[in-house]
Amino acid sequence: MVLAGAAGAGVRVWQLAGRDPLIWTDTADFHASSAAPWTSLELWAGARAAGAPALLKLVGGDDGGYVLWQAVVAVVCWAVLATSVFTVTGRRLRWPAALAVLAFSVTAPVTMWERSVLSESLALSLLALVVAAGLQLACRPSWPRAVGLLGALALWSITRDSNAVVAAAGGTAVVLYAAVSWVRARHRSSAGEPRRRDPVVALGVGSLVLAAAVGWAASHGDRHAFPMRNVYEVRVLPYPDRVQWFADHGMPQADQFTGPGARAPYREEGLPPVVYVADDDATLGEWLDWVESDGRAAFARYVATHPTYLVTEPLRSPERVFNNARGDRGFYAPLDQREVPLVDDVLALPTSVALVAAFVAGGWALGRRRWSPALAVGAVTVALAVPHGVVAWHSDGMETARHLVVPALQLHLGALLMVLGLGSPRTTQVGDDGVGPATPVDVYDAPARVPSSPWPTTPR
Repeated sequence: MVLAGAAGAGVRVWQLAGRDPLIWTDTADFHASSAAPWTSLELWAGARAAGAPALLKLVGGDDGGYVLWQAVVAVVCWAVLATSVFTVTGRRLRWPAALAVLAFSVTAPVTMWERSVLSESLALSLLALVVAAGLQLACRPSWPRAVGLLGALALWSITRDSNAVVAAAGGTAVVLYAAVSWVRARHRSSAGEPRRRDPVVALGVGSLVLAAAVGWAASHGDRHAFPMRNVYEVRVLPYPDRVQWFADHGMPQADQFTGPGARAPYREEGLPPVVYVADDDATLGEWLDWVESDGRAAFARYVATHPTYLVTEPLRSPERVFNNARGDRGFYAPLDQREVPLVDDVLALPTSVALVAAFVAGGWALGRRRWSPALAVGAVTVALAVPHGVVAWHSDGMETARHLVVPALQLHLGALLMVLGLGSPRTTQVGDDGVGPATPVDVYDAPARVPSSPWPTTPR
């Protein structure tokens, strides 16, 4: 932990020394939210997710102090993850595995956000903390570890609203799996089952409660209004058939967007058409009010009646989004960014490569029916990156390149853990019924009797 922290701190001192904080449009919103009292809903359920404003409030609104402390958070969280990987990996590979995680933490996709007064750096750092806690829980479920993971999830979820999708999807999966396992266990034996599953079930329920709380806070602060307006401007208003559908379902002033007197979309070569509506557009006041009050529900109905939209819309070319740096996340990197040699060439790989690595590692684990904690947690991390990315893309029509930063890095980190998990001698052998994990065994030892229970058990 000390070595990983010192190495991460050294890199960040080298990168940040003598550099000024980067201020963006969102920075002003974070400052405005941070001015609210600690006990007010304006801070915790206001116009912005509470993570960045709370840190700004702690440092007295100083941008330089914010950058410093978000770098400290990054150093600590990534050192915790490197140490967690070290503890769950076999002796032969624990040092290389921890070093790989540490190297990943100083790649440009991670460190490029640490000079910006935004929420991306905090979200990436706390993602590392969540994964670290997940590794410990996967290695040995217990109440303290479940509470630790839920706490890390809570911190991560308040940095960006879309992060709560991971808590919702993961919690749902855990609760459903626990219910199926309980039913199967009741059929196998009438005797009482060990209670080691209880912390994991409680974690699943707690994750659902957490996701609901974040959703309520976002709704209370009307955080959906501006992003939803962006969605309408680029994915609905330029297309008469969609405008007609929404007009039939309550959208007012549809005549402003279709017909002879319709507003002409703004067009730029290689980019999709956009019908821009300003905040203070008096001629479209009724439409603006409707988008804020009913636009989200109407769009949910549209998605429900056009289920392929979720998959086909993100695949359109050109991508239906605006102010997006043409999809290049490198646009947000500081022009004078100092990069660690070699690490990007080895670990900052295209998403297609990460997906192939995840599929190969997952196929190996399924074929051998053996899962190490790193491989299992990596697989869950990759799987949950899918709903995370889908929601992040669909929830806003602007700057999706930036909004997909956290889901994309989540996928890459999960793929890295899956690859590192292939070399771990400590694995969990799947029971003969294929339902789930059984007692941890060492692949270098002859495995003892593997119980058929879908959860870790102890002799009765």
